[in-house]
Amino acid sequence: MAALSFWTKARRERLAGAVAVGILLSLLLALISDSSSEGMFRRGDFPAFYAAGAIVLEGLSERLYDPTLQAAIQQRHWPSLTGEFYAFAYPPFVAVLAAPLALLPAPVAKAVFSTMMIAAVLFAVLLLPRIRGELKDQLFSVGVLFAAFAPLTAGVLGGQNTALSLLCYTATFCLLLRRTPRSEFQAGLVLGCWCFKPHFLCIALLLLLAGGLLRPVLGACIPMIFCYFIGAVVRGPAWPLEWAAIARDFAARDLLVNGQQMVSIGASAAALLEHFGIAVDSVAAAPLAVSIVLLLFTVAAVIRLRPTCSVLFTACLIGPTAVLMSPHTLFYDAAICLVPIVALLQVRTDRQATMLLLGIAAVFAVCLFRDQFVIQPLLLFPLWTLWLVFRKRVARV
Repeated sequence: MAALSFWTKARRERLAGAVAVGILLSLLLALISDSSSEGMFRRGDFPAFYAAGAIVLEGLSERLYDPTLQAAIQQRHWPSLTGEFYAFAYPPFVAVLAAPLALLPAPVAKAVFSTMMIAAVLFAVLLLPRIRGELKDQLFSVGVLFAAFAPLTAGVLGGQNTALSLLCYTATFCLLLRRTPRSEFQAGLVLGCWCFKPHFLCIALLLLLAGGLLRPVLGACIPMIFCYFIGAVVRGPAWPLEWAAIARDFAARDLLVNGQQMVSIGASAAALLEHFGIAVDSVAAAPLAVSIVLLLFTVAAVIRLRPTCSVLFTACLIGPTAVLMSPHTLFYDAAICLVPIVALLQVRTDRQATMLLLGIAAVFAVCLFRDQFVIQPLLLFPLWTLWLVFRKRVARV
């Protein structure tokens, strides 16, 4: 196999620098042109979190999931939201955590939130050399690669919490690879903070159990219990049952609006059925049913491979499995698959390096036209990641 000749280290660094400058200029131009309160920089999907925090601060927690109240608060701060609003369907403790942001004026709160998400991505990138030591000398290029991944950038600047998912997963990954009882328990403590995305957390815990890693599961229980009690203060001890019903209804409605932006297998299948005229009421359970079946097959595969595979295999598997087999995953969250790709992918030839660059460009192009598809083409990205993880599964030493 031919080694890298054209893509020398100097050329890679120059390309990374040029891409970084291009990204910064593009964002600057977008910020300047985004003069209204309707765009990604000043609004995005952030009104949902801001309204939830405001509801908690106003002492109206019993109406946290009231769409009329959510819409009224959002339109008060974003007048351009006439006749529409961004529904908040996260667990109630997320609203409590968002409450400090609601103390700030809406534009300032959005800027603070975006800054926090950028910091989370930077921290996640800085952790990557602990997963793969050789990345220490390539950290700038890897950081640019993450920034050039359009779903991640769109999520960070658009008021999504994808960056927090990326940080939770990356930190958990690093701690799992240390393979000490203490670090495994610490990995669970970090992983438990992912409970703001309960569907991702549950999948991760199942895979860890299937891989014979009990300590991380026990560690995850601590932040989960803490968040449960926060939610119980806000909504009462039975809030998980109430929230599950709300989340199910929200997912069914969101499928109508954003079905073409889903990157989970179940939601994509349901979106396809909906496109062909099958009533939503009859396919609302499809994402959950498909997700459960696929997850059971994956868990069975992990159990079967457990005697010969290392913890690296299980850690890598969490990302693509969470994305693909969750009943509700928007394209932003495909970004967490970057972690196992960076951990496993070996780029040794000019052809491989060029294909990687073309792949990033293709992802950017797809994101620009993501609303034009029946099924989101970015579904192929976590599918390819899952294939890569199984193909390169690491044997125990």
